[in-house]
Amino acid sequence: MDGKQSAPLAQPFAAQIAVADDDDDSRTLMASALRRCGYEVSEARNGEELLSRCEALVRSSRPPDLVVSDIGMPGCDGVNATRALLSQCPLLRVILVTGYRDADTWRDAYASGASLVIAKPVKVSTLVAAIAAVLQRSAI
Repeated sequence: MDGKQSAPLAQPFAAQIAVADDDDDSRTLMASALRRCGYEVSEARNGEELLSRCEALVRSSRPPDLVVSDIGMPGCDGVNATRALLSQCPLLRVILVTGYRDADTWRDAYASGASLVIAKPVKVSTLVAAIAAVLQRSAI
């Protein structure tokens, strides 16, 4: 993810977004950029933590509106986390980000139920636009 800032976008509501990445710098940069855009953000360092945080958000009656997750995390990766999340919350939207360029990884990501897959490095403007598009699609 590059460090370029994007102008905050007007959000129709304060969407709750869970961000998961085992790379601390990438996760922090994504989360900070999304907070500046007006989103509520919960962070996770891996797939297991993502599942736990999403379950806690659901129990608190504030389930995530969208998940942004890296694919290549140790333990429970983004693809398996997506499958698990969607089995519990079928309407949840998931954007997977990956540095992998092979077709099999991308095919597996979409087969898991991901709404969108984005290649790393991710520009902040690209991520913000992707989130807005996915949330808008799900609101229609």
